[in-house]
Parts: sequence; C-alpha cells; structure tokens
Amino acid sequence: MLWAAANPWLSEHVPQWGFVRRAVKRFMPGEDFDAAKHEALGLCPICQKGQVYVLDRAYACENAVSKEKTCTFRISKNILHREIPVEQVQKLITTGKTDLLPKFVSKKGRPFSAHLKLENGKVGFEFAERKPKKSAPRKAVAA
Repeated sequence: MLWAAANPWLSEHVPQWGFVRRAVKRFMPGEDFDAAKHEALGLCPICQKGQVYVLDRAYACENAVSKEKTCTFRISKNILHREIPVEQVQKLITTGKTDLLPKFVSKKGRPFSAHLKLENGKVGFEFAERKPKKSAPRKAVAA
C-alpha cells in the first residue's frame, strides 16, 4: 500500500489485513484507480483534460481520483435520496444542465423537482418556474 510505504513507521506497524485495504480503497480511492475497469462518460467540464468515469458511488474526473488531485469534479450517484442516471450526468458534463429531475427529497422530507446545473465548478439546483397560486377574491369590508 502506497500510503504506508511513504512512512517507514506505518509500513512496519500497520497490519496488512483485508479490512484495512478495503478502508484505504474507500477513503483514499486515488491509489487503486484503474481506468480500464470503469466506464468513461466524456471530457471533464472543469479541467478539460481528464475523462469523467462512473465509480462505485460517484461520477468523477480521473484527475480528481488520481494520486495528485489536480481536479475537483465529482458528483455523487445519489443526491437527496434520488439516484442520478448516467444519461443525465453525460448531459450535465456536455451542456452544463440536466433535464428536470423529479423526486428529490428536501431536508424537511418534501419531494421536489429540479434541474442539476454546473456553475463555477460546482453542481447546484435550478428550480422550474412556479405557476402563481390562484387566490380567492377578497371581499370588501364595509366601514
């Protein structure tokens, strides 16, 4: 393991058990990234150099998961209890915006629909235009 080899004390004292290797792969994914094992979606919209790949729990630029992190593009596969399809991520990285995606769940537990948009290197929401609510006509109060 590269992280232990860099530090002599760690390489001597850290056990080489399976759960340690799995934890390293989960929290330090750049050490074992192999592009041949993952599907490429397109060119990274931030660094314009690397490819965006489908990982286990996220979509990320190859430069964001490499040893030297030179890019920050990474999108979780699951945002606010909603799985983001591969087709929508491809649309996001090519056009900067997805289609209207339903069934996001807010912190208060309310469902809502929104577009995902890429702005200044970060993924955010863009909400659909709301129709104004019809209000009941008010009765004039006699003075």
